[in-house]
Amino acid sequence: RQDAADTETSCQADYERVLSPTLLFSAEGSFRNESFRLWSNSFSTPVIIGQQRGFRQGYGRVTLAGSKGIQDWKIGADAFFNPVHENLEYTITNPSLFDPGTALRFGFAGRRTDIEPAAFAQDTFQLKNWNVSLGLRYDHYQFVVNQSAWSPRLAVSHYFARFGVLVHADYDRVFQTPAMENLLLASSPALDQISPL
Repeated sequence: RQDAADTETSCQADYERVLSPTLLFSAEGSFRNESFRLWSNSFSTPVIIGQQRGFRQGYGRVTLAGSKGIQDWKIGADAFFNPVHENLEYTITNPSLFDPGTALRFGFAGRRTDIEPAAFAQDTFQLKNWNVSLGLRYDHYQFVVNQSAWSPRLAVSHYFARFGVLVHADYDRVFQTPAMENLLLASSPALDQISPL
């Protein structure tokens, strides 16, 4: 028999302040605590397994948005801060169901902190039947690897009133990070000792 339990606790706070008729400040903060546990009883076959993993996620964001004439703009920054822990151990109780040479016992424990700061700026303006939106975002990812990227965004649309048709074209590049579940284990050289395969 194997059992699993997953728990999550989260909270969030938002704040907005109108600084002037054309200027808005906003801030957001959140916290999430997530944990997962898997365990087997002593009669489990072909493997007795135990796992505990989880993370505490802190997130913060501040933005300043403004409007002037035909332009609407926004600048801001946000960041994730995630201490992550993973523990896994197993004991094979029926080796005949595994490849030859597979380690009969294995244990892994790892801790690392994921840090993901970012900043962005965007501007949208309208001129007659044209609408143009420009944006640029910078992301930094520091967990198993250390990577950074610029993400440009461009959108242009034109409304042909005579035909009642709106033509729209856009381009964006997104910097997406992987899910954290089991990422420390999956990227660990300790896995090489499980099997020659």
